[in-house]
Amino acid sequence: MTFQRYQNPDHPDWPLLWELYQQSFPVCELRLEEDHRKAMTTRSDFYCVGIWEDNAFLGLIFYWYNGDFCYVEHFAIHPMHRGKQYGSHCLTEFCKQFPQVILEINLPVDDISIRRQHFYERLGFLVSGYQHEHPPYRIQDKPHQLLALSYPNPISREQQKEFLTYREQDIMQYSEPKRHEIER
Repeated sequence: MTFQRYQNPDHPDWPLLWELYQQSFPVCELRLEEDHRKAMTTRSDFYCVGIWEDNAFLGLIFYWYNGDFCYVEHFAIHPMHRGKQYGSHCLTEFCKQFPQVILEINLPVDDISIRRQHFYERLGFLVSGYQHEHPPYRIQDKPHQLLALSYPNPISREQQKEFLTYREQDIMQYSEPKRHEIER
């Protein structure tokens, strides 16, 4: 299994990642392409990674790493490879690279969100108990409630605050609402 970083949206493989990204998440959880491209090409702490095995595209992980923790912003396995343990294997291998990994999930209120939480818990992720609002990537969307999970250790209230500050001050600068705020 290979984790291939992409820093140039003109790379011939990039359309595969972008298509999977757009297909795998609700619109309210997607950056506009221009914001994504800007983060991808200007931020050394933003990683757009394709997951490959034997020249087959398995999925993607888009994450931020600030030296203290890795924030997995988006993780998706290609529909052709779902249900074959690739997601578990990819995430297990990925997490070995970092001292602390944080990701967010929708609140576990329906079958899909409960299964997603159980998937991460089976891999060793811990529910933080910290709910928070994720700001919108697009002007027309509203913030939505998420729950933080961490691996391999629980995150403290202080680490949660550091994460939220990093997300607000760095990560969300690459969103339509922040771009319009800056342009004004």
